[in-house]
Amino acid sequence: VDEAIGSILNQTYQPVEIIAVDDGSEDGTWEALGRFGPRIRRVRQVHGGQSAARNRGVELATGQYLAFLDADDLWPRDKLADQVAILQEDTECSLLFGHAEQFQESGGEPSAPLPAPHPGTLLARREAWERVGPLRSDVRVGEFVDWLFRAREAGLQERMDGRVWM
Repeated sequence: VDEAIGSILNQTYQPVEIIAVDDGSEDGTWEALGRFGPRIRRVRQVHGGQSAARNRGVELATGQYLAFLDADDLWPRDKLADQVAILQEDTECSLLFGHAEQFQESGGEPSAPLPAPHPGTLLARREAWERVGPLRSDVRVGEFVDWLFRAREAGLQERMDGRVWM
């Protein structure tokens, strides 16, 4: 979690806020988040799964854009700056995705970048998220795929950029 939060704090575009939702972990995550002090807002809740944690973060967020990062993922330094610039230029686009590289903790070579319609590469306009509604928290697998299908049914425009954003 230290590296994940560090990759947010090191962005060239500074986010308005960082909300870290501890979804009932018992592995020292809450304490690790506390080391960041007032630079992040940490929230603890009873374990409800990834959807419940993401939904809680969205409820608390105040910005016009929403981005998500799991504790085991990292963002390249320019992810937010590049994505915000694209959404500011392409006002019809509501959901912006990018490519991801899988890496190994043991220091192995990352995988080849692949298109990733995944929460970790997403930058969404708040109004788009609100139009679709929250992630379903009654399912444990495919909750983001379900949300993305609902976004498509609602007619939201999405875009896949070729850069690596996770």
